[in-house]
Amino acid sequence: MYNAGLYSVRQHFFETGKYLGYNQNDHACKGNENYQYMGTAAAQQTLKKVEENFKSFFGLLKIDRKQARIPGYLDKEGFFELSYPQFKLQDDGTFNLPTSHAFKREHGHINITFPTNLQYSIPSSFARLIASNRSATCNLL
Repeated sequence: MYNAGLYSVRQHFFETGKYLGYNQNDHACKGNENYQYMGTAAAQQTLKKVEENFKSFFGLLKIDRKQARIPGYLDKEGFFELSYPQFKLQDDGTFNLPTSHAFKREHGHINITFPTNLQYSIPSSFARLIASNRSATCNLL
């Protein structure tokens, strides 16, 4: 999803010399298969990361044009941090990672057990999933 969002912003920049903002990029990417499988919250958080990286690029352009480099694509085999802004812990110490209905129909729910050495009395929090096409780790913040 990050690369798809980055592609939209980069192409717009190369064609117009202007930045494609988050709202326009979100609208442009809604038809992307990854967006539809991830669920809206995680996809939007990913596109906000694209926006953050481009804002940093434009800030560097103002300071030192020669040093500024346009954000690059992620390696196909690399990792990317997926952010889930909220989730509900169940009474048994597990939570379902929010995904789209399409993902749930095809793959089912992703249920994660909260580590037993941590306190899980908070009703909702922030989950960060670092994923590649082969593995994933989950951090709770």
